[in-house]
Amino acid sequence: MSNKFVTDDVAREMVERLVEMMDERTQLATGSSQYSQITELNVTAPKIIDIPIENTESFNRPPLEILKLTEGSDSVITSCSFIDSNSNDFTYNTSYVLFNDGITLNTSYSINMSNIIAEGDGFYSVSDVIDSSNFKDIAISFTGHNSAKQTYSTASVGVGIRLVSPIEGPYYADPDSSLHKDAGNWERVSESFDISDTLISSSVTEAAPYKLMLLANGKKYNTSGEEITDFSNADNKLPTFSVLKTLGTFQVAYFSYSDSQPVCTMSAVPNNQFIRPVSLITLPSDTSIASITVDNIKGLFSDVRIFVTPDLINFYNYIDGTWRIVDYFSDTGLTSERISVIPASAWNELTSSKTIAFAFTLLAMFTDDIPAVNKLTIRADFAGNWSKATHNLDYTYSYTSNTNLRLSLLSNGNFKINYLRGESNA
Repeated sequence: MSNKFVTDDVAREMVERLVEMMDERTQLATGSSQYSQITELNVTAPKIIDIPIENTESFNRPPLEILKLTEGSDSVITSCSFIDSNSNDFTYNTSYVLFNDGITLNTSYSINMSNIIAEGDGFYSVSDVIDSSNFKDIAISFTGHNSAKQTYSTASVGVGIRLVSPIEGPYYADPDSSLHKDAGNWERVSESFDISDTLISSSVTEAAPYKLMLLANGKKYNTSGEEITDFSNADNKLPTFSVLKTLGTFQVAYFSYSDSQPVCTMSAVPNNQFIRPVSLITLPSDTSIASITVDNIKGLFSDVRIFVTPDLINFYNYIDGTWRIVDYFSDTGLTSERISVIPASAWNELTSSKTIAFAFTLLAMFTDDIPAVNKLTIRADFAGNWSKATHNLDYTYSYTSNTNLRLSLLSNGNFKINYLRGESNA
């Protein structure tokens, strides 16, 4: 009978490999995604929550884990995260604010253009009305329409001439005349020629692919803000925001030699946007707030300001150790850095009624520096314990599309919803 010895190095390698295998099994079981959580406090049933998920066709997903707070004498420190995709919990201007895993500003706009109208040897279309006073910056662009008017001048030899353009013939031309390609059609003239005839000389001139004219206050302007009479005085320069701001409410008229419908987009920074809560968060009676943090994105010229309200009437900032009512829809609110260091005693002073809510102002100057609020977390001491909720009694859920999970809360109370955004690979 032989003895087998395992050295320390071999044993260490075996343990490391075992750990790797366990990690691999965990990854296979959960997929590449991690669990996310939504907290719903003071729910009045029934309540429906739509949760965006990664696109799925197999619906190979683990079941939800729904926890419900059972009040009791136990003390449980709990972090409750809000916002995420809870757009129904706030009032805001839907034209300028987006909810997509958080709150941010809309900076990309599609501008509706009228049907094209024939004008001389081209076509024009007019945009919807745009009010520049709603924005801090505007950049307008037209894409996919660069058709230029091309004029081919040819010299004759005998009866026949040939064009540079690889067209199918025969086409007709008068000696010493010019052919114009307007809206994709060649003009037909008197003398015939063979497409294979030798070209003696040819030159091509190309007009601007499009022209822009601004309409405001019953007048017409070029993109420099100078008053003009028609498109003949217009150019293809894009207007600056200073010009648009001076005009106020305006439309853009687009002229080109193509009969295709123009596509207009606008990149713009809206004015400060205030996102106001529609209801209060009611804390359990024996709950005390320890701290509150806000995860946000801000840059050199953008910011997020936070306002706290216990009643949806007055909005507060914490200044020099005192809660003070401030003017919302401004930059007078709390920053994420300041709200995180407010002491527990101050939170409990403001929330003596056990109600609280949060409003936000988003401020920006440039489209490449846009703020966002990703998550607000209340860390509080809850009296009770979080227990597994009962399916069909406390909740039910279904997949209403390939990218949406609909949860229905069927009983009143406080809930935590744990779910996986991606599919399981198990």
